[in-house]
Amino acid sequence: MVFMNLVLIEHSPLEKRFLEEKIGSLCTRFLGDRVRHGCGVLIKPHLHMAVAAESAVNTHPLVIRAVAKWCLERGARVRIADYPVFDPVDTIARKGGYVEALSDLDMELKSFLATEKVDLGEPFGVKNIAREALGADVVINLPKLKTDTVLGLQTGASNLIGCLPPEERVSCLAETAFDRPAWTDLLLAVCRKVRPALTIVDGVLALEGAGPGVAGNSRLLELVVAGTNTYAVDKTTAALVGFDPAGLLICRRAQEKGIFDGRVRAAGDFSIAADFKRPIADLAGRSRRWTGREKKYFLQRPVADNRRCKLCSACWQSCPAQAIAFSTKGIRIDAARCIRCYQCFGLCPHGALAVRVPLAGRLKKKKDDRRVGKL
Repeated sequence: MVFMNLVLIEHSPLEKRFLEEKIGSLCTRFLGDRVRHGCGVLIKPHLHMAVAAESAVNTHPLVIRAVAKWCLERGARVRIADYPVFDPVDTIARKGGYVEALSDLDMELKSFLATEKVDLGEPFGVKNIAREALGADVVINLPKLKTDTVLGLQTGASNLIGCLPPEERVSCLAETAFDRPAWTDLLLAVCRKVRPALTIVDGVLALEGAGPGVAGNSRLLELVVAGTNTYAVDKTTAALVGFDPAGLLICRRAQEKGIFDGRVRAAGDFSIAADFKRPIADLAGRSRRWTGREKKYFLQRPVADNRRCKLCSACWQSCPAQAIAFSTKGIRIDAARCIRCYQCFGLCPHGALAVRVPLAGRLKKKKDDRRVGKL
């Protein structure tokens, strides 16, 4: 009997030959003959924005290449696709080094072509999901190991939200404002519909600190984590970078819903990067109801550095709350209207946005932490 929550941890230099060997071995172990001649495979990377591979914002092109090559060698029909929020896939492919990395494989990164309406259950109802993600024989999920200002850590489950068109995701962000568990439940619902056969976390070049965008710092970990159970992979990855898996909302909600039993059998080099830098912990997830005045004085929020702002429009076009005003002098964010989804922060290509916690919010967090510590 195969232990379904097996997770394998591999270490590899950031070199094509070694990655192809290590990742090919993982694919063989977990997928076996599921990927064969004529099989339709969707590779779902994390394509966040149009930046160089060295920024560690997107799934590294050599990781994608290694998976694609293994599938092609078995005669599979392979498609690599995602729905980036702002930058076109062609631009990401060019700036991120994907065109060069995939040139000899006669394939390209593409945007998803079409959607199907899928009922995700209460309270989300019917949403549009990429048809290729629903119809593929095998889905291989390639999330990036990086921090996230909202979730703490990007996960395999959260990567699959990229199967929803950008406008659908923006709408969902608005629907779940200030309700982190509701947003997490949406991620779980999408993951259950897409049903990835294998999740491989790209931690070869990871992103720490103020992720998920260019404000974070790249860090060479030479780490790859893989398994057929996405939540087991997420739990293992969190532990490897020194996060308490019990504090990872995606795993906790999966267990509460009976989707994940919490058991993991991890094998490999379990060296922990205990000094992995985390994003600022926010207060927004501690309550579902905040008045406009409380938001202004207590909650962390994105703030603009208009000396760096290039008025590229990424922030205000992606803001689900329409909380960003702009002029020739720069941008202004309405703290009372902002829903703290950090789309603007994560997508700014110029590092012109930061996250700040007001003094009242810092004092409240200290008080809350002391109170919890005494219980």
